[in-house]
Amino acid sequence: MSGRRVRSRRNSATGSTSTRARSGRRFPSIGSNSTGWHDRPQVLGLTVMRFNSSNLKGADAGFILIFAIAVCLLLAVIGLIAGRSVQSALRETRTAVDIAQARALADGGVALGVARVQSDGDLEPVVCALPGAGAVAVSITDEAGKVPLNTDNRALLLAFFSGLGASRDEAQTAVARIFDYRDADDVAQSGGAEREAYAAAGLSFRPKNGDFESVAELDRVLGLAAAIRDRAKPHLTTAVTAGGVDGAVAADALLQLIANGAGAGGFSSAFGDRPDLPAAFSARSTRTFYRVRSIGMVEGARYVRETVIARPQRPGETLRHISWMQGELNANDEALLARGASAPPC
Repeated sequence: MSGRRVRSRRNSATGSTSTRARSGRRFPSIGSNSTGWHDRPQVLGLTVMRFNSSNLKGADAGFILIFAIAVCLLLAVIGLIAGRSVQSALRETRTAVDIAQARALADGGVALGVARVQSDGDLEPVVCALPGAGAVAVSITDEAGKVPLNTDNRALLLAFFSGLGASRDEAQTAVARIFDYRDADDVAQSGGAEREAYAAAGLSFRPKNGDFESVAELDRVLGLAAAIRDRAKPHLTTAVTAGGVDGAVAADALLQLIANGAGAGGFSSAFGDRPDLPAAFSARSTRTFYRVRSIGMVEGARYVRETVIARPQRPGETLRHISWMQGELNANDEALLARGASAPPC
């Protein structure tokens, strides 16, 4: 014991033994009550101990209480986080289900529209509901009633972009850049843009030097204002390459746009209450290419499906899908969407 002499004394009353060093400091024995532990009867020669919480100091009891509260708070926070994660997962699952259902409705609507084209049925928009599933809005347009994006009719494109709200200079620049994107050479037209301009703008792509394959490709033309570009897309087509628009199947809104744009060039006298295109802007439909646009509507989602089809023109030919794509909602859809809430059964 480090050179210190230790004496043992036995307490005759309790039978316990305490040990004291010369310093006078006492070391409680295992049987002492001062630490909160009690002797229990020996079992197989081992003393069984139990803890007496009544002997805890006030500070110790307070610490245990604070610790217990902290654990409860931690468990509550974990439960809250887990609950929110479950709710978020449920919302995401519900959204995915709604989108899948809207997509199925849109694809079914395309089939309905194609059947109407094949049967020479009414091409007016249709909005109908499937009880318990949602609603679908189907519109069918003859592509000859739109402005051909691949046309060589520069005056038509100029009137069209002017009618969309572009200034005369902006419209001329837009037309020049569309031609430069399509033509095979690398010589920029006045106001246009070729390879060097695309490279200087830091773009990873260059002019295509070929016809547009889709209206969405208009996004790759350098320098077109986004607002003008987005307003133009619903009125453009790549399915036909005619030199004009068939006014008999064109939408009134498009005819008015061209009329407004052409008015700056001296064509205003050629239009009546419903604008009638001048011969320089006109082309007759071959009733070959149709766009079927279908919007699937459920409570939590919308899905747009578009396809351009080519009707058979000779015996033995079959209907062809020129394109099949997911579309985007635009301002022209607002009226159809409003009808979806009270649509009759399909």
